[in-house]
Amino acid sequence: MISEEDAATHVGLKPEQRFYLTERLARDRLANARQEAGRNGSPEYDEFDYVIEVMAAAEAFGIPELHGWRLPSHSDDEAQAICRNFRAEATKVSQKLMLKYAGVPSHDPNTVALDAATKERLRFHLGQVRAIIDTDPMPDWKKTRPL
Repeated sequence: MISEEDAATHVGLKPEQRFYLTERLARDRLANARQEAGRNGSPEYDEFDYVIEVMAAAEAFGIPELHGWRLPSHSDDEAQAICRNFRAEATKVSQKLMLKYAGVPSHDPNTVALDAATKERLRFHLGQVRAIIDTDPMPDWKKTRPL
């Protein structure tokens, strides 16, 4: 299952980005579990685990494309087919979101989203700092040299 540590790495991102990263993590775990189990083995992490995690993420992060899905019962004869169909739909949604946010810096500590009021306040204060520097008697080379 996805741990608190896994979820904590996605803090600060948009809900859609968090869903994409959670789905990708669940998909990677499913692939790894299948590979470790081999052809005839039964993986510890299976389609049901994937569906549980991704369905919870879709609900938590408000992904409407997956709201109509329900977790099948283990005893349901078509459970595996339902899980595969869910995985296909979730992967499609995840890929769409990945393409939407491709190239958007997600963990760059120097990139932040600010509202209009905050941007205006910053511009005001930067203007004050510039005015102080411009009127200071220090030499011009010190005023223009980057720190």
